[in-house]
Amino acid sequence: MSLHSGKTVELTVGLLQIELLVSVMIHSLNNAGMKELALRLSSILDFLPLYDVDCNAGGNLEYDSYDHPAWKRELFTHNLAVIYRYNDEDGKAQFSGTMIKTRAKPGAEGVEAVTRRLLDFSPRLKKIAGMPCQVFVSALPSDKQKTFTPDACMQVLYQLQQKVEKT
Repeated sequence: MSLHSGKTVELTVGLLQIELLVSVMIHSLNNAGMKELALRLSSILDFLPLYDVDCNAGGNLEYDSYDHPAWKRELFTHNLAVIYRYNDEDGKAQFSGTMIKTRAKPGAEGVEAVTRRLLDFSPRLKKIAGMPCQVFVSALPSDKQKTFTPDACMQVLYQLQQKVEKT
């Protein structure tokens, strides 16, 4: 942090203190009348995107990946696979998806809000923002320390997409 005196101060914040610190910062921004900034900050602090996927014909997955340092991945507990089913201009069902880490427990109210905000965050998913779509979520085993390989993530997304397609 930079102080008015010109000094720079470094704070070390433990993992258990981060949530409280973020809450205090957002509360301060709201009190300062900066609600839009507070909303934007809070919307990106409750999930961490790992992969965004378009499910193409023949089972091919085209994806983008996000690289995050280990300390940032450790802030989030739950790994979720999300598939969006929507119709294209011809009325044909299409599928896109994402793999994220989040603090929201699978099935919790917060997960729905995260799945909506992901549409604005991801360049690959932005194309379906505002379109009617169904959202399907599957949880992977929770382990803060475990990092799933890209192949494992794509396999989970593919299996979820196949399951959704059969419904």
